[in-house]
Amino acid sequence: MTEIEENFFNSVDLHKDYTDDLNRVLNFKERAIKNNAKVILITSGGTIVPFEKNMVRFLDNFSGGNRGATTAEYFLQKGYYVLFLSRKNSLQPFVKNLMLHETNFFTYLGINENDGGNGRNHSCSGGGGGGGGCGGNESLSFDSDRDPRLSPSLDVVKNHVCIGEAYYYEVSKEYLKWKKYYEAGSLERVNFETVGEYLYLLKNISIELSVLKSNLIVYAAAAVSDFYIPLNNMAKHKIQSKNQSLTITLDPVPKMIKFLVDNWCPNSYIVTFKLETDQTILNEKCLASLANYKHQLVIGNLLSDYRNWVIFHQQSKEPFIVKRELTNFQIQQKQQQLNSSLSSSSSSSSVSSKNNIINEQQKQPIGVDHPIEYNIGEKLIELHKQFIIKNN
Repeated sequence: MTEIEENFFNSVDLHKDYTDDLNRVLNFKERAIKNNAKVILITSGGTIVPFEKNMVRFLDNFSGGNRGATTAEYFLQKGYYVLFLSRKNSLQPFVKNLMLHETNFFTYLGINENDGGNGRNHSCSGGGGGGGGCGGNESLSFDSDRDPRLSPSLDVVKNHVCIGEAYYYEVSKEYLKWKKYYEAGSLERVNFETVGEYLYLLKNISIELSVLKSNLIVYAAAAVSDFYIPLNNMAKHKIQSKNQSLTITLDPVPKMIKFLVDNWCPNSYIVTFKLETDQTILNEKCLASLANYKHQLVIGNLLSDYRNWVIFHQQSKEPFIVKRELTNFQIQQKQQQLNSSLSSSSSSSSVSSKNNIINEQQKQPIGVDHPIEYNIGEKLIELHKQFIIKNN
């Protein structure tokens, strides 16, 4: 590592939870090794550049973390262990599906009018007849010690608040998925805020996980700032305006992908992203990145249509487009449903009845009810399998 990179890392002001975060990463690594699990390290969200040591003002960039969080959901469902390195308060796996409601999480809540007035001995639960809501026998509680952003613990309902009947299924579905992976130890989360924190954590986490070798994917989806203010050039307190113009000098953030590929986890599958507004520039940037860093995959996005298609660039292979469409698994499921319909009608239906079933199936629109991250994930898992075979 050159003096430029050393100076950058020396200027990072780490948050107080760094030691605890690294210990959780070590425990996660041991669980993955014990279970011979495939692992994906997903970085997600944007990084900020503080103007002051006691930060009031900062530069930010465009990224809410949806791609990283959705990708984490997909890989968890496919059996991977996921270490989710994300921007503080950015979108999180499963939790995001409630945060992105048309209004906010309060929409899901209702008032419990059947707790006898004390609000202390009634849990929010499914209603009679399986309708959901307040009352009934099936309790749904959220443990605030594990994830305070979901809601306060509903084992003891304060102020008579519970999940409203209309949304009980939706909330419990997402919560139970999150709970399953969190308690199994296959999901671990670490937060960053500044660009310095992000790269410092990426360095140390990837070094720790490098023992997984080809079983590890590094999926670098975070939007990393290109410039920063070194700590020794940063104002200590809030910069005063004094009705004057302000000139700030920013230094370039050192490019760390080369160290990730060559030094931090050289035997793992590395995925990076490029986002542009022009197709020609996008392809040029993707090819240049592959040539410079010699890693496995660059996923290119156009800002105008990044939710519908991306382009995969690999070493010594033709690029190809991945679209938002039915996954192979979903196509197989639909085919099985069609075969089941035909089979159930075989003993009592005529040929014309079977043809009617096929015609009705063909008339039905093929609905794609999932985000493009599922298609990206499906293709990436296929490429990762090939990488493991090649390197073992």
